[in-house]
Amino acid sequence: MDAHRTLFAVEGKDSETFGAFKTELQRKGGDPEKIKLISMDMSPAFISGRDEYFPQAEIVFDKFHLVQYLNKALDEVRKAEHKNCDLLKCERYTFLRNRSKLSQEKLRKLDKMLISYP
Repeated sequence: MDAHRTLFAVEGKDSETFGAFKTELQRKGGDPEKIKLISMDMSPAFISGRDEYFPQAEIVFDKFHLVQYLNKALDEVRKAEHKNCDLLKCERYTFLRNRSKLSQEKLRKLDKMLISYP
């Protein structure tokens, strides 16, 4: 298949969502074994559904949820570390902003923080 397109969308956040898709795919003459990739969020229920109904398919976690998860983890580390280091205080957005949008002063601070905390 050369075209990448959405094949199915349904409300719900449980593993049975994958069962509903498999049923619909078969009803339309599709072969569930030919599903190679599944893009989804990191929900344990979705992972379980993929494991049960499409074990051959590789999981591709969607970018939005992955970035959200990483930003949350970075913020938790920053909060824990800033208690012990004045360099990290009031610098949350220095970490989260695109480097191209930082002032020269903020770039210097960011570089100093990254050297101190590789």
